[in-house]
Amino acid sequence: MKQKMIKASIFSALNFSPIVALSSCNYTSQTKAPEDEIRNSKNPNTSNTLNKKEDNENLNNNPPKSDPTNPESPKTNSKKDDTTTQTPSQNDHSSDSSKNPQENHKNESMSNDNSNNTIDQTEETIPEQDDIFDFSDLNNFKLEYDIDSSFYKGIDAISAKERLKPDEIKILIGYYSSISQDIKNKYDITIIDLDKIQEDNLNGILSNIKIKFQAKNNTKRFTIKTIILKGFKVNQKNEKNNPKDTFLSPKSISGPLSKTFASLVGAMLMYNANINAFNQLQNKEDGVINYETIASFEENRNYFKDQSIRLNQALKNSFFDTINKDNNPEFDYKILQVKPDDVNGTLGIQVEIFDLEGSRHKSNRIQKEYTFNGFKKLTDKKVKDFINFTITPDVLEKVIKHKYYRKKFKDLYNENKDKKEKVELKDLFNRSLLDHLKKSIFKKIMISFINDDLYNLTEQITLDKIIATRTKYSIYPFVMNFSINIIKDFKVYFEYDSSRNEQLVKFDFKFGLIPFLTNSFTNMQEFYNSNSSEIELNKTYWFSASKLNE
Repeated sequence: MKQKMIKASIFSALNFSPIVALSSCNYTSQTKAPEDEIRNSKNPNTSNTLNKKEDNENLNNNPPKSDPTNPESPKTNSKKDDTTTQTPSQNDHSSDSSKNPQENHKNESMSNDNSNNTIDQTEETIPEQDDIFDFSDLNNFKLEYDIDSSFYKGIDAISAKERLKPDEIKILIGYYSSISQDIKNKYDITIIDLDKIQEDNLNGILSNIKIKFQAKNNTKRFTIKTIILKGFKVNQKNEKNNPKDTFLSPKSISGPLSKTFASLVGAMLMYNANINAFNQLQNKEDGVINYETIASFEENRNYFKDQSIRLNQALKNSFFDTINKDNNPEFDYKILQVKPDDVNGTLGIQVEIFDLEGSRHKSNRIQKEYTFNGFKKLTDKKVKDFINFTITPDVLEKVIKHKYYRKKFKDLYNENKDKKEKVELKDLFNRSLLDHLKKSIFKKIMISFINDDLYNLTEQITLDKIIATRTKYSIYPFVMNFSINIIKDFKVYFEYDSSRNEQLVKFDFKFGLIPFLTNSFTNMQEFYNSNSSEIELNKTYWFSASKLNE
């Protein structure tokens, strides 16, 4: 019987739960959209030959207008996908996202039955090879786009968010002119969760735009890509003589905060700004280091040597002093988004400043950006001096003696125990068993820090216990993907050790660690592909092969 790996979820489904909405500035668009409808030729059901020039001319000259009498006209208030393939209603991400927030946060490369979202897979279940759907043709799908429409270049991000319809977004990303026909033949491509799009008016950006790729030949299989549109009109200056402009005075980073990584701090700033949303996203398994444990003063003493560090609601006070005349507060601020860079040790913070009730200065709310330097850096050399991954021979032996592996290893050992040369075993295992073995080892690897001034673990922690989100990301000690995919070049073999005069079972692989670095502001509720290079840590683990016969 085919068994599937199933697990209760968080970031299950980086498909993603309610996203914090950015409060808009008090802005009135001066650009009126023409009254013409978008031409029907834009509709993918009527034409797939629209070239890029025609796409842009349609957007420039004929912004969208809903027509209830025309079934091909974009619907003004629809939150559903423009999908052409019916999927089971209980798993329809596009239409039910508002009803089930946990279904809003699916990991990339996932299925409606959650078979690829397992965080703590039981060792008794080995996945069948045909459970795996190949999305590799989307690995290089473009995630950032500069808009090429004179109409949308003429309005700001807030106004664009209010106007954009799914079919227009398709045009802006070159659906009809750039996406290959092979991709369109394989997937139904739809824009979902329009209400979760985020605007950055200060930089003319719309982010958190989700594109769903639904396999046409298997309705249970889909993946979601999150893209960014750039190039909307930027209002260069805040209102002249707006007193809010000098309301915040940025501080210098010092004390224990300067010994942390910017991605951890950025994640906690956004968690504190929207706790309810993040609670939908985090991994809530026992013993996991997640947002709640890091924010808790009682618990974070288990993770930091300096007990004065505060990563709870008080954290944002570490970055700004506020200026209120005569101790009579008139303004307040909230953190909208952050931009962590663990490679260079910097953190960008985007804030919105607004009037308090009863303020004498009735002026527009404003957005401002600040950059803070001095955080811990994560480079090739520094990561090797900071973090260590270990597994003892005794623990490794117990993994290999599991009922699924023991007989295979024992038989191979008895066939090769008299050989002095290395005996490669990887090709002697089928793919499913080898993948399951890799997962079993991954879950037993211990994490520790090497003489660090701040980070400290008071008890032994395995890798799976630092996965803070349902999408397999850690936030401690830094934000990083810690899915099984960080294990690269997995090798298993027998090798004779002359110093011990015995044969060993050895495992070689690399940890592929990608530091968090983003060029765009983010709400940290989902993590885009990092712009940094991968750091490789080579590891070899072993135990005595003779133990296989005990």
